[in-house]
Order: sequence, then structure tokens, then C-alpha cells
Amino acid sequence: MLPPAPRYESLDACRGAACLMVVAAHATMFGSHAAGADDGSAAGWAVAACARLVVGVPLFFVISGYCIAAAADATRGRGGSVGGYFARRVRRIYPPYAAAVGLTAAAAVLLPGLLTGDFGPIAPVPDPLALAPARWAAGLTLTETWRPLYDPARPALFVLGPAWTLCYEEQFYAVAGSILLVAPRRFFLGCLVVTGVVAAGAAGRWGGLPVTGTFLDGRWLMFAAGVGVYYARNRAGRAGRAGVVAGLLAGIGWAGWRTEGLTDFRFYDPIADPKELVPAFAFALALLAARRWDRVAAGSAAGRVLGGVGRYSYSLYLVHYPICLALGHAAFRAGLTDPRATLFLVLPAAVALSVVAARRFYRVVESRFLSAPGSAGPAGHRPRAKSPSVARAGPGELDIVHPKAITSYKCSP
Repeated sequence: MLPPAPRYESLDACRGAACLMVVAAHATMFGSHAAGADDGSAAGWAVAACARLVVGVPLFFVISGYCIAAAADATRGRGGSVGGYFARRVRRIYPPYAAAVGLTAAAAVLLPGLLTGDFGPIAPVPDPLALAPARWAAGLTLTETWRPLYDPARPALFVLGPAWTLCYEEQFYAVAGSILLVAPRRFFLGCLVVTGVVAAGAAGRWGGLPVTGTFLDGRWLMFAAGVGVYYARNRAGRAGRAGVVAGLLAGIGWAGWRTEGLTDFRFYDPIADPKELVPAFAFALALLAARRWDRVAAGSAAGRVLGGVGRYSYSLYLVHYPICLALGHAAFRAGLTDPRATLFLVLPAAVALSVVAARRFYRVVESRFLSAPGSAGPAGHRPRAKSPSVARAGPGELDIVHPKAITSYKCSP
């Protein structure tokens, strides 16, 4: 029996808001690191606040957890193919990602002074002509976060800066798909077991074993929080819902006690400093608490606008970084480092250009991979499904069908 209400209508808006948060953080990178950025003014405070909006990344992981849980639940409910699950993941994520990497590399060759070089604490685009084949292979397969485990002398490096999050997403989907393959009727129990193992290992810092860059380093717990929200909302009884809430509260307490500098949302080592778990778990609790206002939030003016952004947010996530990097560096070189210039010139320009580029990228590239192979209609066009409905999940929108539910939603960064 399928869950009665797998759809969370305002998740598109949440995803759009989270993506815009990340764009704003990257748009103000140079301004927030410039000398005199913290001048005590309201503009300086606002720029410092924008730098902390990378907190949108943990929110993405939670949303992905909810959506992949919905996908897995629907797949096992209709007896779907696990092979199809993995095939749709590959089709939806890798081709748009490869296109974005290609565009970024081309821009780095054409604009080396703006995108490549030594930018101090800010990650540049590495010189694509100097990257070794092994680096290209790891980057394009989204396994670059793993490579330092066997090549520690060379830290992870990405042509497309935000790709490190996609490396984790792919691991999350692989683990969820493996659970679905091995124990489809015990999917949520399997997720709970993996979560327990990861939590215990992270608490003990894995005995010093090098696991950073893999789902074992604790970042699975954010994805699991989204799975927990789905389970509590659609499958659990009263005791199960209470267990999810208790687990999230305990996680907030543990991560808050373990971390240092909770307001500094630079993510480096989740084993030593699991600060990102706090906003992730708090967001998961908010999703549970806001269930009764879901439709109202999705139908509000802000919900519709952010939901519109959410529908092409994977494209926005892929294309925004080189735009923000180039504009921020150009402003820095021109001496526009005052917080007011960053806030009222660089930030709106970078956000606007990123949104325009993302919409175009969505139409030209991403939309071509929304339909399953062999579906009717020209490339880039997806006919609107009436029944059964289509639900999409993950950073690349995994297509799933709910035969008894007339709903449709997207859940991807």
C-alpha cells in the first residue's frame, strides 16, 4: 500500500530558497573577505550574514533525503526496477553536470584572470589545461571527494566548485538504492541501520580512519534526516513520529556540543566539526512542524516565486559559481570592496545573471534529460502527466510514479 500523501508541496519553494542562499553566499565571497568588510555598518553586517548563507547546503541534503525516500517508497510499492532507479539517476545528474563543467572550463580558458589564480581562501577554477587525466576522471564521475583517501598528497579539486556536494549526493543515492535492492520491504529499517552505524562511527571519529569525503563522515545523517521526515509524515505511527523527533533533537544537542564556532558555516571536516548537522536537523524538525501549513505556504506569493526557482534550481546550482566568481573578482580588482558596493552592486548583479543563465541552461540542457529514454515528445519537452502522476526527486529529479496519487513535485537542488 502506497503512502496517502507523499507530496510535500512547498519543497520546491524550500529548494529554491536554499539555492538562492548559496548563490548569495558565493556572490559576496570577495566582499566578505576584503579588508574593512567588517566595518560595523549595517551593510557590513549584511555582507557577513550573506557569507553564512552556505547553510543552504545542509538544507539541500535534507530535501534530497525526503525525495529519495519518496522515490524508493514508490518504487517498492509498485514493484519497480531498482536498475531503472539507478539509470534515471545517471541520466538526470551526469549530462547536465558534464555540460556545466565544460562551460566552466571553457570560461576559465577564455577568462583566466578572473576565474583562475590564487584567491586566498576563495576556491578558484583550476586551470583546466593543467589538470591531470586522473583529476578529470574523478571530477566528471563525481568521485573527487574520495580520491584524497588514496592520494592524500593532493587535496580534492573541482573545476566546478559546488560539485563537492554532488559527490555526496551520489553516494546517498547509491546507498539508498542498495538498501532498496537488498531489502525493499525493509527500506526504512535499512536506512535506520546505516544511520546508526554512521552516527556511531562519527561519534568515535572512526578511530582515526580516513573517511572524510565519503558518506561515512557524518553527512549521511543530514540525508537520513530527510528520510526520517518522509517516514514520519507518511509511514510512521505515533511512536515512530516521536522517535524521529527525539532523534533529531538529540542530534542537534550532540552536534551543538561537539562543534566550535557554530555561526561560522565554512564546511571542512564534518568528523571534527559537525556544525552543519544543527541547521539540517532544525530544518527537518521545521518540515515536520509545518506540515499543516504546507499548501498555504506553497500557494503564497513567496511560495510561488521560490517554487519557480526551485524547479530549475539544479541548473542554477550548476552555473552560478563561475558567474559569482568572475563578478566578485572583477569588482575586487576594480576596488569595489566596500560592503555597500558588495551588497547593492555585486550581489544583485551576480544573482540576476545567475538566474538568467540558469533559466537558459535549463531550457537548452537540463530539460532534455527530464524525460525517460524513449518517451514521447521532442527533446527538451516533457508532456504534462495527468494520471498517473510524476514526482521528481534528488538533484537531478528522479522520476517516479504513484498510481494512486494524483500529485506532482520536484525535489532537487
